[in-house]
Amino acid sequence: MLHELQLGLQCLQVLFGGDVVVDRVEDLGGDAFGLLAVDIGVRQGIGQGKPVFETGLNIVDVDDVAAGHLAAAEMGRVGERYILGGENLSLAAILAEVARASGTRPPRIRVPYMVAYPAAIGAELTARLTGKEPFITLDGVRMSRKQMYFTSAKASCELHYTPRPAREAIADAIDWFKTNGYLR
Repeated sequence: MLHELQLGLQCLQVLFGGDVVVDRVEDLGGDAFGLLAVDIGVRQGIGQGKPVFETGLNIVDVDDVAAGHLAAAEMGRVGERYILGGENLSLAAILAEVARASGTRPPRIRVPYMVAYPAAIGAELTARLTGKEPFITLDGVRMSRKQMYFTSAKASCELHYTPRPAREAIADAIDWFKTNGYLR
């Protein structure tokens, strides 16, 4: 782990020195420094039967992103940008895969934007009055209006970047959450 961290720091020196820029997308996996928003969303989506927004994300394992950073430090061209992503999936497909990997049922109800927006207003007002977290936020609803799909074709071609399928990334994240006590 220390060797990997040292390599990562060397990579950051190259990246933030202005030579090569690497953009990551929604990466999952517990080996990241802290849980990321998508990790928390995956955890909340397990076994909840909650409705799902009509949106999409690009999903990649954090280990694949780390490998991509190292590849960019070694093979990246000066002045170029590389997107380190994985698979473009609808949120419904992501949560269906989370359900499959965790042995729960996937969400069945899809919520359109025009329903989610007023629900978020009400949830945020209620949260202000009660001091509790809203079950849905305006920022989340606004973000769901866009499908955040990307391509890593340039990174694949120039850096030999080969992320694993989203199914494997999700299964690994679920295993990590279970092993580290975040899930039962």
